[in-house]
Order: sequence, then structure tokens, then C-alpha cells
Amino acid sequence: MADITADYQHVAGPPPAVRITLTDQQWSGLHLRDLPGSQHSFEHLVLSLTVEGDVPLRLGTSMRYWETPEPGWKDHWLQPGPQELVIPVKELDGRYPFRYGLDLYIYGYAEQVGRSFLLHRVYLR
Repeated sequence: MADITADYQHVAGPPPAVRITLTDQQWSGLHLRDLPGSQHSFEHLVLSLTVEGDVPLRLGTSMRYWETPEPGWKDHWLQPGPQELVIPVKELDGRYPFRYGLDLYIYGYAEQVGRSFLLHRVYLR
């Protein structure tokens, strides 16, 4: 399940994606709920995405574990073009392996309003 707090449109691909265009809404971006992981220890969160435009894009990621009240978060400066952002789970929050699932937030900042990126795939490995 996902909540999108930005402008978005589906892109057929290849590869298929959702184009996220950041707005001036607080925490503009994407909130994915109930990522799998209840029985496994994953070491990395991987975002397959394409940054549109010709300048770097600042995005934040945050993971919130169901058993803990405080999320872990991290900022990323992403170069234009297609890429895989590989984030060690320990850098987002030290409370892993998580046992009860997690929520993932991918969000922009006020200075990034109007910028967009294509999100192709999100997974844990």
C-alpha cells in the first residue's frame, strides 16, 4: 500500500515507473507501507530510480519500524540519470533485523519543488 504526497503519473517504461514530481506539501514524496521482512534479515534497501533533469536531486529516505516510535532517516544527493541507490539498513536505523515490518518514506525538500524522478523498483536484499 502506498500514499503519494506529490504529483505523480504512471510511466509505461521500459522499465515501468511512477514519475514523482515534488510539490510544496510537507514531506512531498511517497510513503510505502508494509514492506516485507517479518522473517528475514535484510542488509540493504535498494531504490531503482531515474533522476530527471540535469542537476543533482536531494532526496530523503526514512524507515519506521513498527516496534519503535522513532524513524531513522538519511539524505541523498543523486546525480541525474538512471541509478540504483543502495542504502545499508543500519544507516537508516540500528534496530534491525526488524521483526514486524516497516514503513518507508521517500521525500523531497522545499528547494526541490517541481523536480521529478522516476521510481522503478523498491526492494530489500
